[in-house]
Formats: sequence, C-alpha cells, structure tokens
Amino acid sequence: MRVNRLLAVVLLGLCGSLFSGDSVLQGRVSYVTNTPAQITANKNNYWLGSATVFRLSSDASRNITGFDRGYDGRLMILINAGSNDIVLMDQDAASDANNRIITGDSTDCTLAAGDLATLIYDGSTARWRLRSVHRGSAPISGTLTAGTIPKASSASQLTDSDYTEAEVKFLMATACMGAQ
Repeated sequence: MRVNRLLAVVLLGLCGSLFSGDSVLQGRVSYVTNTPAQITANKNNYWLGSATVFRLSSDASRNITGFDRGYDGRLMILINAGSNDIVLMDQDAASDANNRIITGDSTDCTLAAGDLATLIYDGSTARWRLRSVHRGSAPISGTLTAGTIPKASSASQLTDSDYTEAEVKFLMATACMGAQ
C-alpha cells in the first residue's frame, strides 16, 4: 500500500498539536477536497464549504481576510493551485472578529503557486490559526530520519510521489514522540 506524501506532510505538521499520550492510526485517512471558483476579488468572511482540502486559484494577487463558519478544531488545508499569489491577512478587520486569521507572527502570509497552508480553528480565541506552510519552490529530497520528513515544497511532487505505509508510520511515530 502507498500513502500520499501530501497526507504524510499534513499529518506530520499537525502531529504536535493533535496527539498526546499513546496514539495509534490504522487504516486510511482521507479528506474531502473542493476546488472553488477562481478568486477574482479580495475575500472577507470567505465561505469555502464544508470540505477540508481546498485547491484555490486567483486571477491576480488576492487577499483573504478570514474564513466563515469556523468551529473548535476544524481543519482546513489550502493549496494554491493557481499561478498568482493568495495572501492570508493577519487579524484583518475587513472580516468579522470570529472569522479572522492569526498567522502567528503578526504579518500577512503569502501563498505562492504550489504552496500549501494548514489552518486550525481555535474556539478559545475564535480565530483561525495558521499552523504550517509548505513552500512550493524546492523538490522533495533526502532520507528518512527519526522525527523529520524530507522538505516538501512542490505541490506536484506532494501528490505525484508516495511514501510507503511503513515509512509514514515510522515518520509519524518518531515525529509525534519528539513533539510531546
């Protein structure tokens, strides 16, 4: 059985915040994917739908100030599948307070073509929190090392190549142990 690299990268990126104690994953994990219409204007209180993975594109560099309908623990994975930048605006007042994005460093986050961002909704602060960004400029390469994953940064390489199930289990186990 082969496991998609995108899934492995996302799981490893979330591992430190989702797993505590002894955790075991068995079987398959899959997310509903949606490709919304191309973004043609800046988006405030943007409702993408109830999927988890969203393949976004825009006609020019566009800003997203917040996402509608967050709930505690909701996960969103954004992939810039287009050729223009998509900018996640930090705490922008153009969106309702409970729809805003916290990038973590008080600066806006630009997703270039091929970049992938993971966001989690934090019910305590009523904000979307940017958890991780994987850049789309360098190829996946390297060897498997305990607690690490070779740098994943090209969207096409994330989806076209796979790890074996055993490699993902190894990476998950060692990364999660290191995150606790």
